[in-house]
Amino acid sequence: ELAALGATDYNYGIAQDAQGRIWAANERPMLVYDGARWLALRDATDRTGSHTPLPRGSRVYGSAASELGYFEADRAGVFQWHGLNAQLPADARQFGRVTGPVATTDAVWYLTTSHIVRFGDDGSVQLQPADGYEPELSAFDDAVFVVDPARGLLQARHDGRGIVLEAPAGLDESWRAQLGTPARGADGARIYQAQSHALLRAAGSADPE
Repeated sequence: ELAALGATDYNYGIAQDAQGRIWAANERPMLVYDGARWLALRDATDRTGSHTPLPRGSRVYGSAASELGYFEADRAGVFQWHGLNAQLPADARQFGRVTGPVATTDAVWYLTTSHIVRFGDDGSVQLQPADGYEPELSAFDDAVFVVDPARGLLQARHDGRGIVLEAPAGLDESWRAQLGTPARGADGARIYQAQSHALLRAAGSADPE
C-alpha cells in the first residue's frame, strides 16, 4: 500500500497528532494514517521531514530540503503545505540540510546550515547565525540545545528581543565539548550522547554520569 503512494522503506520520524492521526516523514512524501488508510501529502514537490513531524495545534510542522513549513487542513479537510521561507530575510532563505522542528512553549524552532530560526506563536520570527553548527537540535524543559564545534553544547533561548546563546546552567565547561544535544529519559532525566558514543544521564541540572 505504501509503495503505491511513492513511499520508500525509510522514515525520518513519526508522530501522533491530537486527533490520533499518525504522521510519518518518509524519504519521499509525508505520510498520514487517519485510522482507515494511509495518505501521501505533497504539492508541486514532495515534502519530507528531516526529523520527526511536529504536531502543534491544527498544524503539523516539518521541513524539506531548503524549505521550512507546515501542513494544515483547508475547509475541505485536505492538508495543504504552507511554506515559511518567505518570512525569512532574503539572505537566509538558501540552505540545504534542515534539522528540526522542535517546540518550546511559545515557538517552533529549526536549525538550518546557516541559522537557528525561531517562529513565535505570536507571529514573530528571530534568527541567530549558526554557520558550521552540528546537525543537532533538541528541546528540553522549554530550552533549545545546539552544538557549536568551537564552543560545544549551547542553550538557545528567546529573551524578548532575540535569540540568546549561552552555556547550559549547571553543566561544567569540561562536559560541553564532549556532549551532543540531550533527549528526555523515561524518568525525566537528560540523556546525552558523548563523542565516544557513550550514553550519559543527568538528573536535574547536575553534570552527566
